[in-house]
Amino acid sequence: MTTDEILKMKSGYELDNLVAHRVMGWTLRAEDGIYVLDPKDDSIFGSMWGVSNDAPMAWEPSENMFPTWTMEEHLLSLNLHLRYTQALCVVFLHDGPLPERDEQANWQFIHATPHQRCRAALLTVNSVPNIQYR
Repeated sequence: MTTDEILKMKSGYELDNLVAHRVMGWTLRAEDGIYVLDPKDDSIFGSMWGVSNDAPMAWEPSENMFPTWTMEEHLLSLNLHLRYTQALCVVFLHDGPLPERDEQANWQFIHATPHQRCRAALLTVNSVPNIQYR
C-alpha cells in the first residue's frame, strides 16, 4: 500500500484487519474468527482478539484504545517505536496542521486517536522490509 492510501483509510474492519495482519503478524482463523499467530499450531494464539461473537474480545484498534495499546506495545517489542512516532507526525500533518508550540504538540501525541495510531502503525511496517513477528 502507498502512504497516501494508508492516510486516506477510514476506521473500521478493513483498517483493523490490516493492522492484525501487517502489524501484529496474525492470521484470522476462518472456523472461529479468532486471530492466531500460526494457524497450523493451535497452541500459539496471536491473542484473545477476534472478529466473531465467539472471540473473547473484539479486535477494533481503529476505534477502541485498549487494542491500540496492545498494538503499540507490540511495535515497541519489535523495536519500531521511533519509526512509529515519526509516522504519527506524518498522520498529524495529513489530518491537519501541527500545533505551533511544543507543549501543544506533546498534547497531540498523548491524545492521538486510535484511528491515527493505526494508520501510523501501518506506515511504520511499510517502512520495514522484513519484520520478524516471533
